[in-house]
Amino acid sequence: MHDEGDLFTARIRIRYSAPFGDSFAMARLLAILLIAAFAWYLYRRLQATHPASRPGRHTEDTVKCAHCGVYLPARDALHEGSRAWCCEAHHRLDQSRHE
Repeated sequence: MHDEGDLFTARIRIRYSAPFGDSFAMARLLAILLIAAFAWYLYRRLQATHPASRPGRHTEDTVKCAHCGVYLPARDALHEGSRAWCCEAHHRLDQSRHE
């Protein structure tokens, strides 16, 4: 004869050893993760193809100071020919050095 405890454990064993029980849940989880990863990939790829749509991503031409080597925006530099300086003092120092 079976006592009630044995029937209870047998039902639990049957419930959790049913075909496709755990493996189906794992396959569903894997499918959800793959779909999420693919969606993230597409999102990042679309963001990379539209750089102008990203805020704060503007570029500006820079030049190197002929005296100290610091880079600065071209609009803020002092220009003479193809050379540029970061300030008037460096312009004077560089001119006296090259004379």
